[in-house]
Amino acid sequence: MFTRKIGIDLGTANTIVFLPGKGFIINEPTIVALSIPDNTVLAVGREAKEMIGRAPDDIKPYRPLREGVIADYTCTAEGKEVEKRQDDWFEIKEQEYLKGFSGQLIGAVIGEERQVELTFPDNFGNKEFAGKPAKFAVKIKEIKTKQLPELNDDLAKEAGDYQSLEDLKKKVYDEILAAKQKEAEAEYEQALLDELVKHNKIDLPERLVAQRA
Repeated sequence: MFTRKIGIDLGTANTIVFLPGKGFIINEPTIVALSIPDNTVLAVGREAKEMIGRAPDDIKPYRPLREGVIADYTCTAEGKEVEKRQDDWFEIKEQEYLKGFSGQLIGAVIGEERQVELTFPDNFGNKEFAGKPAKFAVKIKEIKTKQLPELNDDLAKEAGDYQSLEDLKKKVYDEILAAKQKEAEAEYEQALLDELVKHNKIDLPERLVAQRA
């Protein structure tokens, strides 16, 4: 008896498959090891992950796109080349000038060529192509991930003259509090000055007005 109910999550870190009654039947790192000479798959999942840093030059472990890529691309619009660049950096983010660009790169791997299609914004720098549909031929060369340091006492000591992480947190808190207080005082003084000007009419000498005119 086969079941039609199955849950699959093709995540950037792990690929997960869930089967009712059996639980998670697959939970493997989303990594593929390819043989460069013949472009064949040699290993997937944990086995491919173990090859990272150990495999010979003709075997390449690939992981899907995460935070950003280094890529070459050629952009065309209305049959004309708009721009061509090499080794450019693209960060994967929701808010971006060319809306929807980086989202179309999600899941890409090193060596892959992707076609990204979008419409240039109306305020695009090159007025000839503003508001026009465009195509980007993108070749992925590197995949970049953000690696944040662990928050601990060692990090605090490297950041400055702090004995512990709590000392660093307190310093940051005090600086933020002082900045907020200064901002509130400036806003209060400006509001007070506005009220004084609003309710107190000042007559300037005609001679001074004439000099400023």
